[in-house]
Amino acid sequence: MTATVAGGWAGGRSPAPAPKAAAAPATAASEHARDALVPACGTCHRSDLPTAKPGALAVFDLTKDPWWITIKDEQYDGLLRRVKGSSEIADDDKAAVETFVAAIRRPASPTEEP
Repeated sequence: MTATVAGGWAGGRSPAPAPKAAAAPATAASEHARDALVPACGTCHRSDLPTAKPGALAVFDLTKDPWWITIKDEQYDGLLRRVKGSSEIADDDKAAVETFVAAIRRPASPTEEP
């Protein structure tokens, strides 16, 4: 059994790490981006569907909150490329995904704490 000791964790374990630093600005744009992605990407990227693909779910799962937390930095370019090339996603929804990616990639300002 592990107990909390004076604001820390006993047993040598730390609590789970917080989501990516850009979580706050990205959250505002993430729901519109998720809604935009579901019709074109949901077949593979929704764990609640029988058509879901394990490789796709490893990148992101549109049924999870936050759905984007497992996307690696180097995978955002691929996401944008697929979105921009999709005829199933409306232009305003493409813009929403681009806004989301820009928010999640935005470097922390010097005044923001890590």
